[in-house]
This record gives sequence, structure tokens and C-alpha cells, in this order.
Amino acid sequence: MGGDKGSAELKRTLSWELEYEMETLQKLQKVELPSTSTQSNKKAKRLSNVDKIVNQYEDRHRKECHDFVNKEKVTMFEHRTSLRKLIDVNKNLHSSQIKVIELMGFGPLTKVQFDQIDKVTLKWFIERYDPESSCFSIESQRYVISDVDVRNALGVPATGQNIRLDTTSTEGLEKYRHIFKIVDGRIDIVALLEKLQSCTSTDTEFKLMYLVLLFGTVLFPSYSQKFPVHYLNLLVAVDNIVDLNWAGLIRNTLNDGIRKWKNKEGTYISGCLLFFQVFYLAIVRPQNSPFVLNLTTERPF
Repeated sequence: MGGDKGSAELKRTLSWELEYEMETLQKLQKVELPSTSTQSNKKAKRLSNVDKIVNQYEDRHRKECHDFVNKEKVTMFEHRTSLRKLIDVNKNLHSSQIKVIELMGFGPLTKVQFDQIDKVTLKWFIERYDPESSCFSIESQRYVISDVDVRNALGVPATGQNIRLDTTSTEGLEKYRHIFKIVDGRIDIVALLEKLQSCTSTDTEFKLMYLVLLFGTVLFPSYSQKFPVHYLNLLVAVDNIVDLNWAGLIRNTLNDGIRKWKNKEGTYISGCLLFFQVFYLAIVRPQNSPFVLNLTTERPF
């Protein structure tokens, strides 16, 4: 990108300013003086300056991303991620249902507060991502993405048995066909959404419906609005799913989707684009994990 040199210079300048502000703030925090309004005002001012500098970098970086897309006239990707569908279900969950989801290992995703996928910034990110090595490169820095990064970003299980998705078996379909509306070998997500919104139980059927909605809209969305039935094979032993490495499957599925898109095998990117959006946040503005809980509708990046 033509703006890489300018971006690096901008980041160096802002990093120096940020370092100065942080050092000053640390000195103020170490001063052992009685609390006074003057001292508090100084701390507040320094904190404000730190936030201002970080926000300045974020705003300029986002403009650079938009300039990149406009200048290069790059081909934009399509996706089927639908955070809004997940939020619509989450807001109607009662405490016992949330507890069940937490025990399955997906609790943080019941608290998602934003519904925006920023395609422009994600396109800039994807252009610098190598799905073969799970490596993101920016301004001479390389970030190798691991299963632990996915766990820290989304709060999903990253230990235990690795998951292999069997696309030929019909075991899951045969076991759970009665729960879902199946159309042409795919699960109708719209019908599932309506069914979930009126569900008040915490039984196995609720677990399956919530997980399929989560998979089909956020974690493993494909190129269609309907979800492939072979994902039901992952849920045959639904009570044991917390012991599986879901972070690894999320990373591998997203890598496969990006690889196919870069190879021009389709216009859609399948997989969890939400992870990239949240991971980018962790690079620019370090946060406590799970990082997904730090995004809001007002600040999706």
C-alpha cells in the first residue's frame, strides 16, 4: 500500500507522544501525596491526553484503510456474518439459559454489544494476512495468530481435543433432524431464529438450537443464508463440547475461507470475520480478554 511509509511515520510519532504521556502519568501515580483536587485534575488530564492520542491514531488509521480501498479500487468481499440475529436471541435469554451456555464454553458471546462488521478495515487486514501461516504483517511487524489468540478474543474453549469436521457423515442429521427446518440439505436460520426467540427451556434442544444459531451466524457462517447440516456432526455429544478445541476450528475454518477467496473461488468469505475485527482491536488498543466484550455499537473498532 502506498501509505505504508506514512503510516509507519505516523505511528512512530504517536508512539513517542503516547510514551511521554504514559511516563508522565506513571510519575503522577507514584507520587505519595495526600489526595488533592489539583493532583486528581493532573491525572485526569494525562489520562485524557493518552486516550486522545490513541483515538487519533485509530481515526487516522481507519482513514488510511478507506483511502486504500478507494485508491486501489480493490474488489470487496461478501460475507454472511449476522451479529444482529445473535443479539436478538441473546437479549431474550434468561439467567438459567445463559448459565447453560457458559457451561458449554461460549458465555462471552451472549454479551456481544455491537452488530457491525467493518468490511473496509477487514479488507485491509485480510490483504495483509497469510492463511497458510496464520500470519498478519503490518509495518515490519508480524503477528502469528494461534488458538490462544482466538480464545482471548472470543472467549471460546482452546484446549482439549482438536476438532475434525466430517462433511460426509449423516449421524448428526439423523439424530437432530426433528429439531430443525431442513431445506436442500441446509438448516433454515430464519426459522431457527423464530423458534429460539420463543424458547424458555434449558434442555438439550435449546443447547442445540443456540449453538447452531451461533455457528451459522457468527463462528462458521458460509456463503449461504442457510447452514450446512454436516455441522450437526460436531454436536452429537453436545454435553461434552466444552472439552473440544473450538478456537482451533474457528481459526482453521476462517483460514480456509480466506484462502478460497484469495484464490478467487468465490466472492464470499466464510468463517468468523468477527475474530479479525476483535483481534485488530487487541493490536491497536490492548484490552482485557475476552476482547469481544470491549466492543460496542458506538466503537466497533
